[in-house]
Amino acid sequence: GGRETTFDCTALGATCDATGLPYCKPAQATCTPFDPGVNACSGSTISLCIGGQPATLDCSTIGLVCAPPANGQTAHCQ
Repeated sequence: GGRETTFDCTALGATCDATGLPYCKPAQATCTPFDPGVNACSGSTISLCIGGQPATLDCSTIGLVCAPPANGQTAHCQ
């Protein structure tokens, strides 16, 4: 079920980081999607790495709860 795709990371001002799963890493990145603590729930809040910068989203602000990673999914609001 996998698909092979190519993408020029330089179009985003980024470089291709092939550590783990390949992704476009912004030049000023301070986090990666694979860092410990990223993509994790703390109460109703999910920790994220967006554009190489740490961020959080409180799922309760949109009427949802934070669901931790399970069954091959990443943490998400549900």
